[in-house]
Amino acid sequence: MHLKDISNLNEEKLHKNNIFFINWLKIKGTNKESKKLRKSGGEGYGGEAIFDEFVKQTRKERDLILIVDEAHIETDTHLASEVIELFDPRIIIKITATPKNLPDISETAGFVKVSENEVIESGLIKEKIVIQTKEEIEKLTAQKQLTEDEIMLELAHNKRLELKKIYEELELDINPLVLIQLPSDFKEKEEIKNNQKDFVLSYLRDKGVKRGEIAIWLSNEKTNLEGIEKNDNCPRAEILVMFREIDSPIFHTQIIGRIKRMPEGHHYEKEELNKAYIFTNYDKNHIRDISEPEYKNKIPTYFTELKKEVKRILMDQEFGTKPQLFAENKKSVGTRLNLSLTKVSNQIIVDAEITSFDNFANEIKRKGQNFNYHFSQLEALKEFRKKYQAEINKKGKKEIFNLWLPEKQVSFTADFEEIEGMNKNVYEKFYNKKQYSGIENEKKFIRLLESQKNVIWWHKQGYGRSAFAIEYFDTQEKKNRLFYPDFIVKTKNKVYLLDPKSGITAKSPETADKSNALQNWIKEKKTKYNFEIIGGIVIEKYPN
Repeated sequence: MHLKDISNLNEEKLHKNNIFFINWLKIKGTNKESKKLRKSGGEGYGGEAIFDEFVKQTRKERDLILIVDEAHIETDTHLASEVIELFDPRIIIKITATPKNLPDISETAGFVKVSENEVIESGLIKEKIVIQTKEEIEKLTAQKQLTEDEIMLELAHNKRLELKKIYEELELDINPLVLIQLPSDFKEKEEIKNNQKDFVLSYLRDKGVKRGEIAIWLSNEKTNLEGIEKNDNCPRAEILVMFREIDSPIFHTQIIGRIKRMPEGHHYEKEELNKAYIFTNYDKNHIRDISEPEYKNKIPTYFTELKKEVKRILMDQEFGTKPQLFAENKKSVGTRLNLSLTKVSNQIIVDAEITSFDNFANEIKRKGQNFNYHFSQLEALKEFRKKYQAEINKKGKKEIFNLWLPEKQVSFTADFEEIEGMNKNVYEKFYNKKQYSGIENEKKFIRLLESQKNVIWWHKQGYGRSAFAIEYFDTQEKKNRLFYPDFIVKTKNKVYLLDPKSGITAKSPETADKSNALQNWIKEKKTKYNFEIIGGIVIEKYPN
């Protein structure tokens, strides 16, 4: 078989025993790149040949078979049907792990369901998942005092060294990978908090792990990913570290798919290599099956990309830390918390071996035990404060990082819906949440933006580290928060940071705090960028 892609379009057609690979989005999209690839007479990749002509020339000589991966999101639109019609395939094979519904026998030649046991027996995925044991934690903490997060990282680090040694004994050039899942910082009113990424990187550095041995895949940072698919680098994740969410402590089971696969597609003689390992400080009551009704709509369902003609803008994020407020904070919470308590107890799930990935949530609840882990608050907090203060001093009490806006790709859950006719939105498709406070006011504002000739593009922001935010002091709550302006609007020489408000919300103290912080930020940055920044709270005052 000969494998082909869009760089081979100048061959004018597919020959016998050719397999052609292409990103489905490239041929069913509506952006300029997709149109250039598809439009008859235009210039294509690798020469003058165009994709549609390439397919038509192939069909004159032979039948085509179309194989579509992730078929549950890639084949049920008008554009997808148009592409399928172009191929006119003799056979269509649709592959999905999460079918929306089972096909009617009258609509299909066959439906093949592969059971979990068949996949395990084939050697493609691990035989079982192992959760940390009570014995491992007690042995580790008998040697030194550690925080929960440090325990999880230490156990994972030790397990990686153990697996690496076994691979070396079998003379296999495989480097086992540890996947560390950071808590999400997606929160509508996110308070300034410590950066767990820095904590993890600091820990790994202390263990002698070089920066070049750490790959980062975050919404706003993707580094050191070259060659990650090679076996002697990082073939498949075998160990997962999951830190418990503070605000919404729910362990979502879909993440375990990242550690199920065998690096070479078969099992080994050493049983330790046929298992996946999870180290987490969740307790078993936090385990949720993502298919449960209350969570099933939280899986990303819709995906869209930035329009090719949109030039992204670079802005810096600067978050302050104010350790001098410690005394004030202590005074304010002293009446509600017992600060003399020196022992803290948390429940951590231990001693579970899971043999069914599909039934992970139920199995772990049935087999796992909750272990009450006690650690000294004063020993742990003193050590953390010392390390954290050193990091703060090193950074000059500010964390500054560059932020490219908007993101290249975004995803949305079933809570969102596509809104058509948004010609000036930055993305190929615009998705908006179906219901939220202020939706009607924002719809009016979007219609206004669409009608303005001088608007090049507009972007409706989300939250989190990949979105633009400004620190402000909440005068009512007496604490620092982050303000995410809802809209970023680009004209020829200006960038607007705008937040539409209506009714009583427009006049609230919180809105005033946000507005004041935004104006101060703009004054500070007015000479930093090659475009003028205008920002503020936007209200409708008919007809303006």
